[in-house]
Amino acid sequence: MTGKPPKPHEKDELEEQSETGGGDDDREKFFSSFDQKKPADNGLLLAAYLYRRYGTAPFTAVEVNDLAKDVGITIPERVDMTLVNAQRKGKALFRRIGKAEFKPTVHGEAYFKETYKVKKGKAVKKQPEATE
Repeated sequence: MTGKPPKPHEKDELEEQSETGGGDDDREKFFSSFDQKKPADNGLLLAAYLYRRYGTAPFTAVEVNDLAKDVGITIPERVDMTLVNAQRKGKALFRRIGKAEFKPTVHGEAYFKETYKVKKGKAVKKQPEATE
């Protein structure tokens, strides 16, 4: 953007990005602000980022893997097992939805807010189009 004020539709997009953690610069800033030593902790960091963008919308291990590759973070080979077994203070952080999707529990949300200082995202995830 130049020195001109944003147009109304651009302003909405900017507000949505700031509320939902969107934008490549914001994503880079988010991940660079945490120095995780363990690959399993990186998996939780990626899940926190998805929570920051989409709230409690279910996500897949494939999404976490793709995001990890995109931002250059090392995660466990079986991140799905990391998410299934993730617990803090004896409480599960994720609930498995079907075979392939995960959703943060109430305890998971609290962990994300406390550990990563994130707010629940409001963006709507794009559903893959069904092919006939």
